[in-house]
Amino acid sequence: MDDDVLVTSVSGNAGCGKSLLALASALFLTLQEKKYKKIYVTTSNIEATAELGFRPGSVDEKFSPLIGHMKSLIMKLHELRPANKLFIDPAVQINNLEFNPRVIELIPLNFLRGVTLENAVVILDEAQNLNKYELRTLASRCGNNVKFIATGDLNQIDNQYLNKENNGLN
Repeated sequence: MDDDVLVTSVSGNAGCGKSLLALASALFLTLQEKKYKKIYVTTSNIEATAELGFRPGSVDEKFSPLIGHMKSLIMKLHELRPANKLFIDPAVQINNLEFNPRVIELIPLNFLRGVTLENAVVILDEAQNLNKYELRTLASRCGNNVKFIATGDLNQIDNQYLNKENNGLN
């Protein structure tokens, strides 16, 4: 929460609340403190087990299974303390709420080339599954007034080409 700290890494065991803490902080800094205008959330594209192969559908449909856990955490936080600005129409049933892209975006890393993220909190979840070049792609997209939060667990590296020494979180 310190204004002078622009990059934060959160490491810990599975289920200890790293992602929840990152999201709660982002919501507080953006919606309550108004220090940032937007929240960007992304994660590695690495699946926990063998890949399922080609997936038909839009980018959102392909990315949704990888980012679904973050959507669930956002909804959990919303139920604890309503954050109606996150949604296009907060009056809709909770299962059908759509995120307001002016406030929060769940974005795949693959489509960040040429993008500059500004006035935002950027959350990278599962950073241990990225290599240093992929992490650099995201970090180099961060422009003015960005707080960057990377979360991960060095004991849960699912990328077969990475280990505890050469991963993006480390």
